[in-house]
Amino acid sequence: MMSGYASGGPLAMPLAGAIVGALAASLALKGEFTLDGVLGLGVVGLFALLVIGRFFGELTWTNAVLLFFAPLLCWLPELPAARRVKPRLRALAGIVLVAVPVAIALALAQQKLVEDSKSPAPDSSEPTLEDYMNFGK
Repeated sequence: MMSGYASGGPLAMPLAGAIVGALAASLALKGEFTLDGVLGLGVVGLFALLVIGRFFGELTWTNAVLLFFAPLLCWLPELPAARRVKPRLRALAGIVLVAVPVAIALALAQQKLVEDSKSPAPDSSEPTLEDYMNFGK
């Protein structure tokens, strides 16, 4: 929503729900179950949402690249050098490694949103952030 494309977030919810549902089903099923197809669906869906946000919204290239490559950082704790670490600690490290670029992208988007809302175009009748903050005072 901070990228100027309000319907991009709701489009991601069915994709996230399908991925979580497939993961939950894989845990409930007995035997070997591969999630290769779900991974492909997630990567293609993420790419599609980022392309839509970049070209139809106001998502910057920096934020799009950060958000696209963030899931790849989850693989770093699975490298052979990190195999000696306990699995729970590796999982936590993967989550933290993914959360850092997402948090950076969110901070950059929030900073851009604040900058854009401070000074509207001179010929625009759009309210500023201060107008919203001072409403009713």
